[in-house]
Amino acid sequence: MRSRWNDAEASQLHGLDLLVYASRLVGAETALVIWGGGNTSIKTRERDHRGREIPVLRVKGSGSDLKSVQRKDFPGVRMDDITALLDRSEMGDEEMVSYLAHALQEPGGVRPSIETLLHGFLEAPAIVHTHADAVVSLTNNDRAHDVVQGVYGKDVIALAYRRPGFKISRDVADAIAERPDAKALLLERHGTITWGATVREAYEGTIELITRAEDAIAERKKGRRVFGGARVSVLEPAARRQTALAVAPRLRGALSRSRRVLVGFDDSPDVTEFVSSADACARLADRAGDSGSHDLRQAASVLRRRDRRRGAGSLVPDRSSARSRASSPATHATSRITASKALSCSIRCRGSCSCRVSACSPPGKIGARPGS
Repeated sequence: MRSRWNDAEASQLHGLDLLVYASRLVGAETALVIWGGGNTSIKTRERDHRGREIPVLRVKGSGSDLKSVQRKDFPGVRMDDITALLDRSEMGDEEMVSYLAHALQEPGGVRPSIETLLHGFLEAPAIVHTHADAVVSLTNNDRAHDVVQGVYGKDVIALAYRRPGFKISRDVADAIAERPDAKALLLERHGTITWGATVREAYEGTIELITRAEDAIAERKKGRRVFGGARVSVLEPAARRQTALAVAPRLRGALSRSRRVLVGFDDSPDVTEFVSSADACARLADRAGDSGSHDLRQAASVLRRRDRRRGAGSLVPDRSSARSRASSPATHATSRITASKALSCSIRCRGSCSCRVSACSPPGKIGARPGS
């Protein structure tokens, strides 16, 4: 993974502005976070309501997206209130959210991330947390600890999965305290945590961590058939786009019966390799997301263009059993247009269109136009 850091752009930025800059770099990498996922933070000093200079954690707020985040999306949480919780052994989510609301520098402002304490319990001045695809590829298996150790050695700590909240924040802080020389921490089936004395150090640490994972995966793939090998041949780019323009309006109409959506078309090499493979429809597309963030932000079911014997052109949610889904054949259009929630058509309903091929006509109407 290539670092996007630009000294010319960053040199004039400081404090929270520099964190905003780095956060947008993270958000620009879809292999690091999906919409709304991940969070970043810095520890700084500010004046409180009585004019006293106090330590403050500025952490990404809930509901904001890293690639377009702004200063206002980083609520300030008083560090004295955070460190006071280190004596606690347990704390429920509702109590934690209420407690943090009372610790805000701007009362009634943006709600801080559910993972605020994970950032606050660590001493590092800057922290980056992502849900990187390459890392969950290493940890989403029954021997994650051994795999991580084989890739990173003693440089990286691996922790078993635990849902976000107070307990995982304590676990992370305790693990790093026991391994002060570690460079990063991986949460199995979740993501990465990197830190540094500066924002750049935390960001570059993330890029290095992911690059090592990508290199290990590439080495492992050599000489092996991925996803069971090809099931159908991939169309030429022009033919793929023509098919997308024909299918997208009808797909969007089917999806928009309960709420309006935008449909994005992705025919990048990684996507076409997957959706044209033997294992895509047979056993992989219907599986759960790579992490809790993927399940939260992406669709819970797969849409397929069904076999022509069941009605040409019908586009319906596949709610049949896993066995029937595995045996039901799909047309070539399926392989190039309607892949799984995490792999092909990016369905967005965020109020703006960022897809390359959009079906922006009213629900159920025909007539696609190029993406805006």
